[in-house]
Amino acid sequence: MHFIDEHWGDLASIAGLLLTVWTLFQAKAAASTAREVKARMFSLDTLSELSAAITLLGEVKTLQRLAAWDLVLDRYGHVRRHLVRIANLNDQLSPAHLAEVAWALNQFRTMEKKLESSRSAVARDTIDPAKYNEIVSKGIEKLESVMIAIKKVGI
Repeated sequence: MHFIDEHWGDLASIAGLLLTVWTLFQAKAAASTAREVKARMFSLDTLSELSAAITLLGEVKTLQRLAAWDLVLDRYGHVRRHLVRIANLNDQLSPAHLAEVAWALNQFRTMEKKLESSRSAVARDTIDPAKYNEIVSKGIEKLESVMIAIKKVGI
């Protein structure tokens, strides 16, 4: 009892130190969990954006076969917005995946520009839907490969 009476302050300091160290480890674990949740949210957002872009591109192929160019222009704009979000909001994609997204974004920007500049019926008659659909199909394949890689790695 004499020891506790003389050293109760020291014992309280040690208990406080131990509590602080325990709290530090708890905070570190919580921060790690928060980083994992944030990464998973980015992954799910990216998958959602990719899925939406791929769905729109499937619709674009049909519209191009029907020569519904005004609707195609609208869909290209929507696809590009999805791709811009993927490219700019996700710092976890590999450079190769970002290059695939950039390729698709560039292709659809160029195609949209060509369609926009050929607004007359005569100019639109020169557009080859099969050629455009070939580019769209290649874009779908690239975006699908990015989506599969994300699912495999679970970014």
